Amino acid sequence: TLYLSTVLQAVKPEARILTVDIDRTGWDYTVATLRNPNARKLLDRVEFIEGGSTAPEVTNRVRQRVGTGSKVLVILDSLHERDHVIAEMTAYGELVHPGGYMVVTDTHLDAVWGQVGPRAALDAFLPGHPEFVPDRSRDRFMVSANLGGWLRKAGPR
Repeated sequence: TLYLSTVLQAVKPEARILTVDIDRTGWDYTVATLRNPNARKLLDRVEFIEGGSTAPEVTNRVRQRVGTGSKVLVILDSLHERDHVIAEMTAYGELVHPGGYMVVTDTHLDAVWGQVGPRAALDAFLPGHPEFVPDRSRDRFMVSANLGGWLRKAGPR
């Protein structure tokens, strides 16, 4: 979250970040120990939402904060179980503007763990959602943990 905030500071200072986590302990520790001369700028653009990423009260709060017409990048990096990732894609995919991206992270874990996870979620989700197309140009360096997970929503860039 802080990395993205740093990037946005240079690229689009007015942009906001909503981060969702079931436990805020790590976030609170990071905030308390952050030693950066720009810490206030970095933290002021971040809103932490505590709760499960697919819980209705959380998804509703995110929808309210995002509003309509916003350009949104959704990065899904939560519980890496197939059904949970599908639920996240379904809940947050509608927030992505045409030409924007939803990133399903850690698609490599299915092969590493030998179980169904983010990769299997992609394979199940995409046939029913033709508005999302994997942007394989994002895989060009083959060092990503998100191979095939950069989903571009149909529409203009």
